[in-house]
Amino acid sequence: MKKNILLFSLFFLLSIGFADETLRKSEFKGEVFNPIKIRCYNKKVFILDKAEMSIKVIDNEGKIILRLGQKGQGPGEFTNVTDFCINDQKVYVLDAEGFKIEIFSEIDGKYIISKKINLSNPYNIAVNNKKIYISTITFLEGQKLLHAFIEENGLKPIASFLDCIPMEGLNFDSIYKNFGILTVSHENIFFAFYLSNKVVKFSENGMLVREYFLPIKSIEKPEIEQKGLNVLLKRALNYDMISKDKFIYLLSRDKKGDSIIFQLENGNFIKKFNIREKLVSFDILEDKLWGIDEEGRVLIYEVKE
Repeated sequence: MKKNILLFSLFFLLSIGFADETLRKSEFKGEVFNPIKIRCYNKKVFILDKAEMSIKVIDNEGKIILRLGQKGQGPGEFTNVTDFCINDQKVYVLDAEGFKIEIFSEIDGKYIISKKINLSNPYNIAVNNKKIYISTITFLEGQKLLHAFIEENGLKPIASFLDCIPMEGLNFDSIYKNFGILTVSHENIFFAFYLSNKVVKFSENGMLVREYFLPIKSIEKPEIEQKGLNVLLKRALNYDMISKDKFIYLLSRDKKGDSIIFQLENGNFIKKFNIREKLVSFDILEDKLWGIDEEGRVLIYEVKE
């Protein structure tokens, strides 16, 4: 398989900014062939590379300093990773086909333990204070989308919550109404649907705390494209969400397809940045915003006050 190694070229492109902030963009060079998710933690950047089924850890100079896991079925190996998160110096990797969570040290990348998941179609993961939250994909009436566990010797269930939206007849597009993105902040769980402008907030035990509505319209039908190993959502509303420095940030798209990053402030999601590239994942590290776009490029935006 031909590997499209990302080129490193430093160039600047002024994007639209809000709150007197602008973004200047550069492109990351490194052996990352099919990136689908990016997270920043402890001054390092973690990228899920679907092509090699591993998580690559990058320093500020763009050097890969650690590789977490590989394709396989043994301890510390993955069949099909759909998500990962980092908490308390540990990296939690969700293997959806292996029905397990593989846990690694964030410090040195060493494998720690594997935990089996007794859930159908696990998809997203978030962790906070030894509590693990997993979203699932379902469309059967009465089933729940979110599941909470205590991390002990295994996984002890706490609660299941958020009713799924039943599929409408044989309209398989309606299944995507149950897809969403998950993050956790200060013992509250936030879930944003891929197609809806509604974001819901729950307590750690699954009690509904609040609903928010984005200042953009929901989408009824997604556009799907098979790209290599990925099923790419070419047209959706929400793509990624993070908790950072007591704020919630949400990556969405406007009707033109440009990326918008919202920030939750005083009970409302307000526009923080417009970005011309079609991002599918992002995170913030100090004064830089890291992102992955639909073309598989890893982009770095400098935030200038």
